[in-house]
Amino acid sequence: MLKKIMTLALAVMALAAVAAPLASANWTHNKVKIPAGTNPQIEFLGQANFISAIGNVDCQTVSLAQFTGGQTTGHITKFEINPAGIPTEKCVTGGPLAACKVTSLQATQLPWLIHSDGADKIMIRTGEIHLKFEAFSGDPEKCTFLQEITLKPAAAPHEFPNWNVPAGQTSAITQVHLQGKLTTNTGAQLQFGGTQTIQAPNAGTYGTA
Repeated sequence: MLKKIMTLALAVMALAAVAAPLASANWTHNKVKIPAGTNPQIEFLGQANFISAIGNVDCQTVSLAQFTGGQTTGHITKFEINPAGIPTEKCVTGGPLAACKVTSLQATQLPWLIHSDGADKIMIRTGEIHLKFEAFSGDPEKCTFLQEITLKPAAAPHEFPNWNVPAGQTSAITQVHLQGKLTTNTGAQLQFGGTQTIQAPNAGTYGTA
C-alpha cells in the first residue's frame, strides 16, 4: 500500500512539474517587474565608433529605448548624434577621413527591435545608418571620394549581436557596450563599437529578472 501511495505521489509531482508554467524573464525597475501595459522610455548617451580602412568616425550619440512591460522586448526609437554634445567633438574623424567632417548621422527603419535573453545580452535588430560628410576646408575635392556612407549590418538577420550589458549589471543596467560589424554601400567592412550610459536618475534602476 505504501509503495502505491509513493508511486501515486511521485506521479502527481511529475505531472505538476510538467504543467507548471516556466518562469519568464521581465524588465524590472528598482528590482520590481514592470507590468504589462507599462512601457518606460530610457535615454542612453555615449560614444559610437565606426572604424575601417577608409578611416574612422567617433560620434557622441544618444539613443532612446522603450521597454515593453511584462516581457524582455522593446524598441530603440532614436539613434542620432547627441544635439547637446560639445560642437567640436560631436563627431571626430581620423585616418583618410581626417579631411572630412560629418554633417549628419541618420538611423533608418526605426524603431529597431530590442530583445534581452534575460542573462547578459541585448539583441538589437537595426536598420541602416547614413553618414554624410563634407570637407573641413570647404574644398569639395578633399572629400569627393566620400560624400555619404550607407552602413548596413553585415550579416543576416541584420542584428548587432553584441550590444552587451557588462557582467554583473543585468539586474541594474548602467551602460551597454556596442560592438558589431557593418558593411558600406561600396562593400567595405567596418567595425562598430562604443559605450552608451544610462543617465541619472535612471542609472542602475532598470534591468531584467
